[in-house]
Amino acid sequence: MADNTDQKVEPLSPVEVTNNYNQANTPYGLNGVAIFHESDHEQVQSYRDMEAVEQDYGIDSDVWKQANSYFTGLNASNGLVQVISFNKNYGNSTGGPIVTPPGGTNNTDDKKGDVK
Repeated sequence: MADNTDQKVEPLSPVEVTNNYNQANTPYGLNGVAIFHESDHEQVQSYRDMEAVEQDYGIDSDVWKQANSYFTGLNASNGLVQVISFNKNYGNSTGGPIVTPPGGTNNTDDKKGDVK
């Protein structure tokens, strides 16, 4: 019979598996999403549920689709969707005011004005 006195055999202990599932929670009131919507006017609208969104936007619109995916997720009971509509023609050649920068110049290289 072979001599096994030089070999050390250490028994294994049972394996213990621990699972921790943590979910990040933001404080109440900080949940929300902003949807930028190209329009012919400027406006900010706030919605707390999908029924309110459906009153203003059809089911084929991008705003409805994004709001629906937000409200059907984890945010159904504590959600806030803000739709920020902006005028797509604001400030271009088709209309809208051009805002003069502070100092009253257009920041050109003619060295006139008091912009430094």
